[in-house]
Amino acid sequence: MNSRTLTCAIKFTQEAADQYTEIRYIAGELERPVAAKPVIVKTPQEILEDEVISDYATLSGDKMRAKMNANRAYRDTYNRLAETNRLESRVTQLHDGARL
Repeated sequence: MNSRTLTCAIKFTQEAADQYTEIRYIAGELERPVAAKPVIVKTPQEILEDEVISDYATLSGDKMRAKMNANRAYRDTYNRLAETNRLESRVTQLHDGARL
């Protein structure tokens, strides 16, 4: 088709073009385009939840209290995550004395 040694006997439809392109991919004549990874857009609430979870794992209690006192949405998110047990320690959970 590319060198014009083959010609179409009938109208070259989109389906035929897709099949021809697939044959060229299989033959190694073309490289498949790499699909871009979809961009995941987080809502402001999800961003705040991620911040609270990260801070819980890394900040001291004094710094957490300072952030909660300065930002009501941060405090509300912290309380909601704590009530649903999403702030459990990932380090000490398996070594808790009550679970041995």
